[in-house]
Amino acid sequence: MTEARRLADKYGAKVVVTGHSHAARWKQEDNLLYVNTGTWIWLMRLPDEDASDDEWIEFLKDIKQDPKLEGDKNKAKLEKRFTPVTVESSPQGGAAIALHSWEPSDELVTLYQGVVKS
Repeated sequence: MTEARRLADKYGAKVVVTGHSHAARWKQEDNLLYVNTGTWIWLMRLPDEDASDDEWIEFLKDIKQDPKLEGDKNKAKLEKRFTPVTVESSPQGGAAIALHSWEPSDELVTLYQGVVKS
């Protein structure tokens, strides 16, 4: 948020949209909305943050045995996640902004949405 605030102050913006952080983000506080679209390249799905040591060891063994992640049994799965931002005029004035995710089911799901007054 520090960099988003710096950019907002420098350009007189109420919204800062960035990308390529590898994780989509949304944070709205005070008079600033920060949206990060993440990245749309292939990423490796890691074990859950509460995964056991044994799960991590198995995951790392899989990567060592199949570094190109080509095997079907490999626990290190690759995924692509398209997370676009839309900006539209808001009927209340200002802009309606939303962060979406395009799901494997071909459904566009809204993750977050908000209105920024002009």
